[in-house]
Parts: sequence; C-alpha cells; structure tokens
Amino acid sequence: MSPQKPSPAKSGKKPSRAKPRPAARARTVVIAALVVCAVLVGGLFWWSPWSSEESSSSSPACVEDTTHFADPETGLCFGIPADWGRISDAELGESGFTLVVEADSGNAWAGTRPVPEDISATDAEDAARKMVAMLADVGPDAPMQVESGSVDGHDSSIVEYETAVSWFRAVAVDVDGEIVLMIGSTLNGEDGLIEQVEQIHGSLSIA
Repeated sequence: MSPQKPSPAKSGKKPSRAKPRPAARARTVVIAALVVCAVLVGGLFWWSPWSSEESSSSSPACVEDTTHFADPETGLCFGIPADWGRISDAELGESGFTLVVEADSGNAWAGTRPVPEDISATDAEDAARKMVAMLADVGPDAPMQVESGSVDGHDSSIVEYETAVSWFRAVAVDVDGEIVLMIGSTLNGEDGLIEQVEQIHGSLSIA
C-alpha cells in the first residue's frame, strides 16, 4: 500500500491560492470603474445645486421687460413700480438724460445720465451734490443729506435735498473711475411717491 500524503494542515504548508482567471480580473476592473463613476456622478449632483445658486446670484439682473430697464449709456439697470412707465427718447430732447421713467400721475420721475460736461466733479458725492444743486437751482454747498453706499460693489453716494415745493434725490456711482448718475424728484407732500423713487434707486444694479 502506498503511503498516504499528509494533509496541508499536517504538513505545515499553506495551500496555494488559485490564480484569478482573466475573466475574473476583467469583472473586478469593471466593478471598480462603476464604483468610481458612481462616486463622481454623486459628487456632481451634490455640488451642482450650490454651483447653480452661486452662478445665478452673481449674474446681473438686467433682463428688460415692462418694469425693468437697462441704460446702455450709463450701464445702470433698475426696476420700476407697476404704475410707472418710460418716457420716449423723443420726449427727452436735449435734456442730457439717457433714460427717464415717471409715475402715472406725472408728479414723480427718475432718470439716468452721465455726469454733465459742465460739472467738474471730483468724486461721486461731489457729482451728486452738483447735480442736485443744478436741478434745485441752489448752490452745491446748500445743506443736503448725504449717505455713502455701494451698487454691486461700486462706491456710490446718495444726496437728498428738499425745497418748499420739490424733493430731489441723486445717486452717483463710481464705475471703474467713471461716475454715472440716477436722479429722482417729486413734489412735496405726494403720498408714497418719495418711497417709490427710493424703491427705484434701491433696485439699481450694474450691467
């Protein structure tokens, strides 16, 4: 009788592992690739809402319709109340304003324009002061209410002045060294119209 071969456990030798066949290796590679793809796709889905939100918030809100306007001359965009409308270019004449809107009552208006050539403004506040002074027919050193601010990250200055009859408000914006203006005015005592002009000025953005 031939001697029995010792079992692997008794011989102390470890059993050799069978080498994976090519088909098994191929399946492993495919599975690993699918896992990587799943992780990447999941990451895209996780990031895309945040990316979309960030990109939409940084894009300028200058889409024009019946209540939103963009002035190519000054690069200013703004919205108006529903009962306001735009004055035609023919009506502007030689006023120097490039875009003007007014309330349905005709007792309030707001308009954009570059700084007049005859105003040698040193900065945004100086431009707003001199513009209001010119419209109200007073000196630029008249007591005016001044407030600093910004429009889409650009420095701006808000100047208000009130006479016995009218109220004036100017917003001057320094856009990369060039100052542009938006003016608003209404009669004193007009309920809600001052607030509407302020609302229009508050909607300003840069194209």
